This record gives sequence, structure tokens and C-alpha cells, in this order.
Amino acid sequence: MTNVVLSASRKNKHTFFQVTSLLSSHFSISVFDGVSLLQGEPPYEFMVYQSDQIQRLQGRPTVLLVQEAQCLSDKLEAGDQVVAVVLSDNGRAMELLSHSQVKGVTCGFSSRDTLTVSSISAESAVICLQRAITTFSGARIEPVELPVRLSRPVDMFSLLCVAAILILADQVQVLFDGPL
Repeated sequence: MTNVVLSASRKNKHTFFQVTSLLSSHFSISVFDGVSLLQGEPPYEFMVYQSDQIQRLQGRPTVLLVQEAQCLSDKLEAGDQVVAVVLSDNGRAMELLSHSQVKGVTCGFSSRDTLTVSSISAESAVICLQRAITTFSGARIEPVELPVRLSRPVDMFSLLCVAAILILADQVQVLFDGPL
């Protein structure tokens, strides 16, 4: 099971809703939004949390989705199984993460980003993995273009977050099998 933690205020539900919706279309998940706990049928492949204050992440493999830098502690403590996914133009988040031991996956439109979108429409997208990523199981995923069919419109950050989650959790095949 993989933990997914979104750093965002409780008022900011858009990305949380999109990520949980996309994951729940293929997996049994447990969701905690800071107020309510919603669970599918066990066993859960993903536990998804939203928090407006993140100071410490330890334990099982965890993907930290950094949407709002102000939700991260400037003394963030994280285990070696934590990987942060952050938009490369989020300078404050990039700075905070550079002072921690958290490994990062950048996303955006830069040629320096690990994940980017080369095309997107309401029905499909092409996600580009531009640098190799090591999954939580230790497998190495080499740069590749990932054509994805979409069942609904989705914003770029949410799509790249879900792609990163699936790659890190050794579930990249779901991107090919689709639709998301």
C-alpha cells in the first residue's frame, strides 16, 4: 500500500478531488480530507490524505504532493521512502524541499522537469517521463512517452500527480490500460 499526502488547505479541494477520483476509478482507496474518512473495499492500494500542516512523514512508501508550500514545515522530517511531487515553478516549495532529505519529482513544462505533458485534450494526453525514476520497489523506469486516455477533463497538475503516483507505486500499466 502507498500513502499519498497532499499539502493543501482544506478549502483547496480541486486537486484532492481530481487525484482521488482518478485513483478510485482503478483502485480501492481510503481517503481522509482532514474532516471525513471515506473507505472503499479493503485491501486498499492507496491511502490518500490532505493536510494543511505537514511536519513529519515516516513509515511506508509515501508520495507527497506539494500544492501549497505554506502547508509544509520548514523543518520537514521525512523517511527515505518519501518522494515529493512538485510543480517546478513553485519556488517556495522547491526551496523547502531542497533543505530536507526528501527526494523530488518535478513536473511542469520545462525540459528540466521529470514529468511533463506534451499534449492534452479532453479525451487524451501524452505524459513525458524525461528522466528515469526509481519506484518504491526499486525498479528503474526509463524515460518514455505515456499516451493516456482520459474519461473526463483533468488539469495538468492533477494528471501529473497521478502519473507520478502510479509510476512510483509500480502501477504504470494503468496509464496504458486507461482510461483514467
